[in-house]
Amino acid sequence: SIKTFRRSWDTACRKAGLLGLRFHDLRRSAAVQMLEAGIPESHAMQLLGHRTRSIFDRYAISGRRILKNQTRKLGQLYQSAPDADRRVINLEPR
Repeated sequence: SIKTFRRSWDTACRKAGLLGLRFHDLRRSAAVQMLEAGIPESHAMQLLGHRTRSIFDRYAISGRRILKNQTRKLGQLYQSAPDADRRVINLEPR
């Protein structure tokens, strides 16, 4: 039975070999992974139980990987556009 969450959490982490893992680390990871998966921020906020945008922003730290992925998607959108006058310029160093 769980008497105190912290003690139970620490015991579970120790048995799993995950020393130093905090429960909120999982919430932060979930927020980032939801954004990477393309889940709209408003939906991710609801799933994680964040009531305000400022709280969600604390958890959903967008890293370079997310931004790079989003710019790649934008480039693919314009490359597949039927308008022949549009040009996509690669901004990544060669």
